[in-house]
Amino acid sequence: MPRAVSLSFLGTCSGGGPLLNRSCSSSLLDIAGALWMVDCAEGTLRQLMLSGIRMTRLRRIFITHLHADHCLGVVPVMSNLMSGAGGTDRTDLRLEVYGLSGLRELIRTTLKITKLQLNGKYAVHELLHPGDTPYSCAQEDLHGNELPGRDIYCGDDGFWRAFEKSDGFDIDAGPILHRVNSLGYVFREPPQTSRLELTQIMDPINRNKEALAKIGFSPPFKVVDHILSIRQPYTLPDGYVIDPPSVIPGRKLVILGDTHDPWAMKDLAMDASVLVHEATNAYIPPNLVRSGRSSGPPSEEATRAKAISRGHSTPGMAGEFAKAINAQRLILNHFSARFVPADSSPSYAWSSNGRNSRHQHGRGRSGDDDKSRVIREIERQATAGWLESSDPSKWPTAVAAWDFLSIDIREHEARDNMNADISDLREQRNVGTPPQQTTVDFDTASADLILPLTECTNCTGPLFDSKASSTFRISEDDFDQEFADGSAVSGKVATDTVTLAGLTIQNQAFAAATKETGRYNKLGVFAGIMGLAFPPLANTRKNPFFVNLVEQKALASNLFSFYLARNGAEGSELCLGCISSSKYTGDLQWFPVDLQDTFGIAYYWNIATAGLTYNGTPLAGGDYSLLVDTGTTLIFVPSDNAEALYNQIPGSSRAPELGKGYFKFPCNSTLSPVALRFGSSDFAIHPSDFNVGAHPSDPASCIGAVLSVPNGSNAVAGDAFLKNWYSVYDYDEMRVGFAPANH
Repeated sequence: MPRAVSLSFLGTCSGGGPLLNRSCSSSLLDIAGALWMVDCAEGTLRQLMLSGIRMTRLRRIFITHLHADHCLGVVPVMSNLMSGAGGTDRTDLRLEVYGLSGLRELIRTTLKITKLQLNGKYAVHELLHPGDTPYSCAQEDLHGNELPGRDIYCGDDGFWRAFEKSDGFDIDAGPILHRVNSLGYVFREPPQTSRLELTQIMDPINRNKEALAKIGFSPPFKVVDHILSIRQPYTLPDGYVIDPPSVIPGRKLVILGDTHDPWAMKDLAMDASVLVHEATNAYIPPNLVRSGRSSGPPSEEATRAKAISRGHSTPGMAGEFAKAINAQRLILNHFSARFVPADSSPSYAWSSNGRNSRHQHGRGRSGDDDKSRVIREIERQATAGWLESSDPSKWPTAVAAWDFLSIDIREHEARDNMNADISDLREQRNVGTPPQQTTVDFDTASADLILPLTECTNCTGPLFDSKASSTFRISEDDFDQEFADGSAVSGKVATDTVTLAGLTIQNQAFAAATKETGRYNKLGVFAGIMGLAFPPLANTRKNPFFVNLVEQKALASNLFSFYLARNGAEGSELCLGCISSSKYTGDLQWFPVDLQDTFGIAYYWNIATAGLTYNGTPLAGGDYSLLVDTGTTLIFVPSDNAEALYNQIPGSSRAPELGKGYFKFPCNSTLSPVALRFGSSDFAIHPSDFNVGAHPSDPASCIGAVLSVPNGSNAVAGDAFLKNWYSVYDYDEMRVGFAPANH
């Protein structure tokens, strides 16, 4: 999986600001933990502090042009990042700054006049046009903390191509038209190659071992190296075809400075994964504001002319450029002080990937006040220029950025709904003092909070730096946990301050992981796990985070609920202490936690089921206890019940080549309704969720989402079931509720 890349905004106002809730221009790229900043207005230092981002991760600052609202915050940020208050003995390079001619002298002069004491070194690299005279980097001209920077002249075509390579990205720059020289930056990731799933090809290769040896592949897995070198499908002697790893397009982020004409950069910016474009001026029809009067020019055409005369753009102009470069995402920023962002109250609704769905997309965007309607109109105008549809209910749409907006750029292509990738920096999950951001998979089948430390072996995701937290305490108690798939995690039990959606628990116990093995460390964007099951299940022998919230009376109701999106269409959500009625239809049906086999002690959120039904008919092998598990993808039922289901689908058979418990069925099957029965009601599984996808070596067969486990083993209903049903977990009443999910 490509490493994490996010784009965040610290300031979204033009030079007419700042406003109380819009600071002037600055944005951040977080590339697998390394921070790069684009523009740094006065006030950016405070925005950084409010965001909770650890400033020590900042490595590079890229300035688009030398107007005050884009560059006067550089020295204050340096004064904090490289503070000399505790000593000035560091000699390492701590910050690199890039920009047009004059930036080097601006920083030197400010440091000289203010007599700031810095600890460590910085360098300023200037991007020069032919005829520019670079500011000297002779030793006698350097500031005491300055290392010589590079003088980077553009090529014959006027562009600075790959002038920097770092953290797996190539960085380009190009000229755009404004009242002064201005730049656009392009951050390019080369194409990535997916992993070859060895577990799926081990059996076919071993099956052809002797034949492969005869044609020079001994040991037989040398054929894998051959496939990787030719990058073409390879047919084994028995006819089994192994496909090479697929090529994943690299991400391309285009961030423009102020401009009324970026078209010289069209080719350089082509096929952008995300385009950040200014929209300083916008025409707002009078009927959208309650007063019936709209300040500014009287028409969209007049507004466009005014914007161009001042070197700026309108939303429509941004949309036109986004369309021309085939941008996957369009983010608007640099708004006139007329366009105040709409506020919204704090929400405790959190998605499974850390996104606050109640904000939808833009703080208060869904409101009916003047501010919300104006922001929606700005987005509508940009979307109309970019795409054929300007319907705000359709996706994608342009996004009018607000301060602290953060967007995950998970891959080149945008999802159908970018809401699933949007969050607010002030509302992340934080651990420690000062707070460090992390990501967790919310799991109803475990009860421990597990977070990997920076020294963890084989760990992925944002790692927790325990040494940087003044409230971190580690115990002598060991933590070891093995999961059902054979993966494992180990470390020590520790405590620290943990915050989720504004809810804080001090001295929250968690597993400080120092080693992870197997599939655990392939959770993708999730660094750890937050268990939501009952305390007796906890290997830390401490209360889970949710139970501590209950005991501290921090919730309006002692329950939580899940909405799981299908293909990311609406954005998954965890609602702590609440039920989101807009996420389901009808009434919730409740079922008690099954304590029959646990001597009255609750471990899991498991409920009694009559088992699977097919077309409304109960199948053999039913009547068992089933664990409702948000941390599992598929559905696992006793072997007899699974066999009975697939016997109803002609042409079905077991698929041991995929692993234990798998079944396959003809892809052209006409399926009758498949459901799980609780009480007297059937809870159906949508055909798109039942069908996991085509069999890797048998394209006419598809893989079923229902797997078998030995009779008497734990049965589990994972995401393939839960995508269909809004689920509520009531701690006080010890029950689970289901209602049809809105998709």
